[in-house]
Amino acid sequence: MRIVICICALFIVSGKVFLKATPTDSTFIFSERDSTYYHLLHDVQIIRKRPPLLLQSTHEKIGVDIDDAMETLPKFMGTSDPIRYLQSIAGVQTNGEGNTGIYIQGCADYQTLVSINDAPIYYPNHLLGLFSAFIPTHFQKMELVKSAHRTDFANRLGGEVLLKPYESYHKKIGIEGNVGLINSELTMPISFEKGGTLMVSARSSYISLLYGPLLNFANMNFGYDFQDFNVTYSLSPAPKDKIVISTYYGIDKMTALSEIANMNIYLKWNNAAASSTWTHKTDNWNIHTSIHYSRYSNAINVDETDNIQVNTASMFSSIGMKNNNQISFTSELSLQFGIDYNHYWNNPQYVSSHGLATNFHSDFTLLSSDELSLYAGLRHAPFSFLTYDAGLRISSYAHKKKIFFALDPRININFPINKSQNILLHYGIYHQYFHKAGMTDGGLPTDYFFLVDKNYKPEYAHSISIAYNTAFPNNNYSFIAELYFKQLYNVVESQSNILELMMGEFNYMSGIITGKGRNYGINLLLHKNKGIVRGYLSYSLGWAMRNFPDIAPGYTIPAKYDRRHNLVAVSSVQINRRWRIGGMFTLASGNPYTKPKYAYILNGKIICEYGPYNGATLPLYHRLDISADYLAMDNHIGELGINLSLYNVYCHDNIQFIIPSNDFTMKPVSIINTILPSLSIYFNF
Repeated sequence: MRIVICICALFIVSGKVFLKATPTDSTFIFSERDSTYYHLLHDVQIIRKRPPLLLQSTHEKIGVDIDDAMETLPKFMGTSDPIRYLQSIAGVQTNGEGNTGIYIQGCADYQTLVSINDAPIYYPNHLLGLFSAFIPTHFQKMELVKSAHRTDFANRLGGEVLLKPYESYHKKIGIEGNVGLINSELTMPISFEKGGTLMVSARSSYISLLYGPLLNFANMNFGYDFQDFNVTYSLSPAPKDKIVISTYYGIDKMTALSEIANMNIYLKWNNAAASSTWTHKTDNWNIHTSIHYSRYSNAINVDETDNIQVNTASMFSSIGMKNNNQISFTSELSLQFGIDYNHYWNNPQYVSSHGLATNFHSDFTLLSSDELSLYAGLRHAPFSFLTYDAGLRISSYAHKKKIFFALDPRININFPINKSQNILLHYGIYHQYFHKAGMTDGGLPTDYFFLVDKNYKPEYAHSISIAYNTAFPNNNYSFIAELYFKQLYNVVESQSNILELMMGEFNYMSGIITGKGRNYGINLLLHKNKGIVRGYLSYSLGWAMRNFPDIAPGYTIPAKYDRRHNLVAVSSVQINRRWRIGGMFTLASGNPYTKPKYAYILNGKIICEYGPYNGATLPLYHRLDISADYLAMDNHIGELGINLSLYNVYCHDNIQFIIPSNDFTMKPVSIINTILPSLSIYFNF
């Protein structure tokens, strides 16, 4: 007979730790010896509540436990979006309402790999920057690697953001989510008796229903909504094996109707991704194999009552397979090796227009290419004060009859000073086999991907960084400082403007410029992990300079997404068991842009005159958001709370981009120039 003794409660006041044992299965047994019924517990759940960490930083990466983050970090629009807080970390550019990409250490957003269970998401943004494409309650962890990549890192020049879905759940069935004025989301996890966990999540917004009048979009009637759907199934067919199948689909729709300009704009874009991973672990061997499919597409329609119409569409998709192996010979020596294959399909840009100029319809072009990489790396700790990870990634790329090869060495050297301090040195070469460009600077989904070919060579970069990481006594505080330098080659940007579509023939290559780049700067991050008041202070000073010989000599042109200064302060205060307040203050330099001088019609064509390329800078960006949570119920059944958040508390008018008006003059546009309140109810049962 098995006997389980249950200790029901243990309080440690100083650490605010609470442990309790909850029976999940039990049996009543009658004893003839003393005529007494005994309660035999077969299964016991140990539930531990502890103060969660805001950020979990190491010398190589920054991790976020999303469940802990949602409990601690301030909520905005009813949720604690992990990507939103990722954009507040030093080394990741602070974004406004009009530009929502993930720019790491001066690299473009498409140069950063964002993935769900090994499936890349090519446009992981919703409009306005208020939400990312990810439902927070569906994911367990998020990891950020800015520069210290190993050889298994994909062929990208920037950083890596990994979102990992839940692979198990402690209840047979649960429900979690929130219902608010802007959006609602719901996650349902189910654990099966014979093994396996199914998680289904859905989210829908209705921001224009109540907030349309508050969104000032160049005097246009603004309409916008989006939906996201996630399904993940995981099981362990054997004690050492884990299989995870994950799918994602997201769709956005936007309308902007202007009676003054007699112009109607319709935008639609969507992401789809699916993957299956198998992990097998033994004492000294770890095998991870995955297959994935990813797709992004967009469509834009512009109608003007004077019979001017423009329609564009683009698509980028991939299917791939990856096998990664890690063998541990000893605790100080391990070997990593694997293979990475991707096949790409791409329709860069389909355009049709008629109106001011002759009617034009571009050909629908579907391109394809293949990318194959082999890699191996050795991790060795020969001394207590030295650990190195060195390896080589060999890649090949084929498009039509053109083939490219690359050798990318990478090395990380870690110097542990003591248990709480270390220094990390990194050097690596990185190649990338697709580009992205766009026709606007406003963060609208007008960007298009195009593959490397004989005309546009692979992008590549040399990356050097040194980082210092320390934790203060008792881990109450931690501090990260990092210096980085990246030399980039074959980088691209587009000089095209959406007005040029109306001028007649348009080719997606016509406005593209190529050149070199230099990214360099310093990132500082201080975060407080314990106590009633927690939070972090993040500051980045960085340059993303470009050398486009066709425009100007030398590294004198800032990239479109260059922000010289980024300062973010995040704080969360646990007033008592039920009340928590928090806030985020953002201060950042304005983005560069090409200042338009004027526009006019000549011989039926629109003529635009501009100043120096990226020669002007938008005004300083700053914003304060605050949040308050009241936990109405918290017991063994679940929790129920209310959140009130205020976005842009002091109603600052942040200029996002410049667009043409109806008289062909250029005017600055701010999307949200007033306070944006949100009230939501969140729950977890």
